[in-house]
Amino acid sequence: MPLITARPETKLILLLLASLATSCSVLSPPRAPSKIPRDFKVTASSYAILTGLRQTVQINATGEAQLETEEGGQVTARPLPKVKASLLRRIIAAAEKVDFFTLHASYSSTVTDGQFHTLEITLDGQTHKVEVEALRQVIRESSDVRRFAKVWLTVVEATPGDQPAANGDGQSAPSY
Repeated sequence: MPLITARPETKLILLLLASLATSCSVLSPPRAPSKIPRDFKVTASSYAILTGLRQTVQINATGEAQLETEEGGQVTARPLPKVKASLLRRIIAAAEKVDFFTLHASYSSTVTDGQFHTLEITLDGQTHKVEVEALRQVIRESSDVRRFAKVWLTVVEATPGDQPAANGDGQSAPSY
């Protein structure tokens, strides 16, 4: 069962992002993978200016997940299958490994593609939100954005169901 659906070029971009993100150095040791903090929550949002489509996935500490889609002023929300505890631990480990809470609130480039990716994570009483404009461009320019991409990809991989690709372009495609 596919975790996400994506166009072939999106798949290639995700693989590129994964290879760049895995080259990041470890900045802090991850927590023991046994316990998920009760306050854990992750919200991943992608927005494309050209299509006006915003997709937001929210996952909480119990693994409950929801996909919210906003297009043309209309908002629809639907539950997604529950995220397994092992995948929640993987998200937490990725955030800790790259020191997500030390990233700046915003990253952008002078070259833009009109796409925005936002991650907000609550963990152990801390909440941190990071927005990246033009991820495909900025990832080449900033090791911090490669750290962001590592967590982003972990969230995308953990997101259950057969929802549209979380790349912000509003395009669904065959699963891979």
